[in-house]
Order: sequence, then structure tokens, then C-alpha cells
Amino acid sequence: MKLSLPIFRLKRTAKTLSRDTDIPLHKALDQVARSEGFRSWSQLAAKCTTKPAAKQLLNAFAPGDLVLLAARPEHGKTMLSLDLLSQAAAISCPAHFFTLEYNDEAATRALNSRNAKGVVLDTSNDICADHIITVLNGIKGAVAAIDYMQLLDQKRSHPPLADQMAVLKLFALDTGAILIFTAQIDRSFDQKNRPMPEVQDLRLPNPVNLGIIDKICFLHNGQLQLANPSMPSSKTGC
Repeated sequence: MKLSLPIFRLKRTAKTLSRDTDIPLHKALDQVARSEGFRSWSQLAAKCTTKPAAKQLLNAFAPGDLVLLAARPEHGKTMLSLDLLSQAAAISCPAHFFTLEYNDEAATRALNSRNAKGVVLDTSNDICADHIITVLNGIKGAVAAIDYMQLLDQKRSHPPLADQMAVLKLFALDTGAILIFTAQIDRSFDQKNRPMPEVQDLRLPNPVNLGIIDKICFLHNGQLQLANPSMPSSKTGC
């Protein structure tokens, strides 16, 4: 859906609406989004932000990287992961989408909506580190998205999440794969007066050694912030 105005001008419209009608900015943003045909500002922002950002982000990743795409629900983390896979497939990188969140029909619909041609879909209920490694075994330089990290150990028969992530890091280093995990931000962030989530806002019901994560991309209200342990954070948006 094409916006009637660039997103920065829509934001300006919302700020003016908020000031003139004395309503909170987040409600003004949602009202502007509905006038553009979206349920909420976060949905509008997700649709607008992910495609232009995908190529830039993919170029920032290196073989062997473990990457988190972290956001609250409906802020575009899964769609961004699909755009990254689409970009990878377009340059002939093996691209795989492992999802425990979507069934086959919904995942196929999501792939089609992002024009993610050439991306291999896996909706197995057995997705875990061993399953991912088995599927990608022998494939050099794959780009895979796992949707989402906190579900990898939902089955009691699967190893703890920390152990799975450690094994996947070794696999990525050995094969040059880039493994991209969507990750949830704790709902408590919604009550905080900060423009972007931070590492401490990650929802981690089971512990994970975040030291093995190479890059974290936070998404919120149409903005992306890429965090790298060895580099300053950078922001992008529409």
C-alpha cells in the first residue's frame, strides 16, 4: 500500500494532531495510520521500514554471525527477517526460513507478501539447533532466519536454549552461515519512556549467553537500531 505522504511527514502530521487535540502522541500516530489503511502506527512503520533497510542490514552482517532482530509484537521483526532472506536469495545465497510461530499456510502467505522467491520454508514442530544443523549441513554460506529464538526450547525434549545457541554459534563459524533470530522484547518496555529497546529489555525466560551474539537489531515505531559490541550503534528508518 502506497502512503499518501512520506513517513516523516506523517509523523509530523501526528505531532501536530497531538498538539492541537491534546491527545497522546501514540494515539495520534495510530489515528494517522488508520487514515492510511493500517491498524496501528507500528503496523504502518513495519511495512514501510523493513524493505529499504534489508539490503543495508545484510551488508552489515558477516559470515559466522549470530544476529538478533528484537522487537515487541507487530513492529516488523519477522517481516524484516523475510526481507533479509529475500535479499540473500537474490544474490544466490542459500536462504532458509525456520519458523515455530507460523503454520505452513501462514508462513507461505508471509513469504509471498515479501516476494521472498527462492527462500526454503521449514515449519517443522521439531525445529531446534540439531534440526537446523541437519537441514543446513553441507551448505556453505547459508543465510537462515529462525522465528523465534525463545521458542527453540519450548519442547522439554530439546536442550536448554543456551546450549542450543552455543552449538549454533559453532556451526555458523564452521560453515560461514549467518543465523538471524527474531527475538521478543519484554512487555515491561511498553511502560518505559525510551525511544528504543535495549539489551536489558530482551525477554529471556531461559538464560542465554548474549556474549555469543554478534549483532542485535532493535525495531520500534518504524526505527531500526543496529547494535554491535565493537561498534557504535547506528539508526535508520524511512
